Amino acid sequence: MNYQKGTSLLLASAIAVSLATVGSEVVDESHEIIEKAEEAKIQFSHSAVEEQLELSNQEYYIEKLTDGYDNNLFGFLKSKNLVDNEGVVNMTTLLRKKEDRIPTGKGSDGKDVYKVEKIDSPDEDYKVMYYDENGESLEIGEFSGKV
Repeated sequence: MNYQKGTSLLLASAIAVSLATVGSEVVDESHEIIEKAEEAKIQFSHSAVEEQLELSNQEYYIEKLTDGYDNNLFGFLKSKNLVDNEGVVNMTTLLRKKEDRIPTGKGSDGKDVYKVEKIDSPDEDYKVMYYDENGESLEIGEFSGKV
């Protein structure tokens, strides 16, 4: 009878260890899935901002060629309230009030913001930068304001 209890206890212990290991692996995999989903949301945000700024750049070209718009691209973006004087992107205006779907670009003081910055070149070239919560930068894209 003692032999059966010992075997049962050993078997129960082995099952408990196996379940704990499997449970730990599931938690690790779930954490990885959540991290990947967060990365995907951020990449989507960057793409949405870049796409909308590129569309605004195309609008600038059209106005420059058809209406004789006489300001530069940065001035055009400011006139449309898409950027402020420092080039910080106005997410509400840029994304036409859909910014609540975007998890990035809602910060201030140079953190968690998108900025349009002039590239030091003879042409009217700009880059779109993202500054995260830590102030680290990532270039999202470039475009030219030269017509």
